[in-house]
Amino acid sequence: MAAPTEFNGTTFRSRTEARWAVFFSVLKVPYQYEAFSFHFPQLHGPNDPRVTRYTPDFYLPNAHLWIEIKGREPTPKEIALAKRLAKQTQEPVFIYIGFPQTKGRQPAGVIEVDAEGVRDSFDWNEVFEIGGGVALLEWFPYLQSAELFWRAVDMATRAFRAPAPRNKALWRKPDESTRT
Repeated sequence: MAAPTEFNGTTFRSRTEARWAVFFSVLKVPYQYEAFSFHFPQLHGPNDPRVTRYTPDFYLPNAHLWIEIKGREPTPKEIALAKRLAKQTQEPVFIYIGFPQTKGRQPAGVIEVDAEGVRDSFDWNEVFEIGGGVALLEWFPYLQSAELFWRAVDMATRAFRAPAPRNKALWRKPDESTRT
């Protein structure tokens, strides 16, 4: 279950969302967190009157793009919602799965969705293999340089670390015989 985490006066629904907020802040990329909600009819079928409410995690106004954070691979319905959002706003949607420090863990990566559907995808291992450069700047269009990307990843990775578990082998219950 996601742990609500506070950063800069905002409570994020998960630690991963808060890490992305740190990432954007380090890069000085303005963002809006859960600032907009959309209502999409007929996601359940053409004759179904239900409406699906969708609130993307981040909007980057200067880059004109949406970012949705997931801790796992998105479902087909979540990709359909991203496609609807891209079509309605005429702005791309990036689904970030995990965070770049998750190298070697699965699933973790980025899926780019436009009005036609999934446009591109990659996993974080590809980012580590490339190490930066043109591809990195294409995948993160709001970046000014690849070096800043790695600095932001490092700072956001260090933020909100879970407390270290107690070493139970070192912890002992007080001996009853030594109590006074």
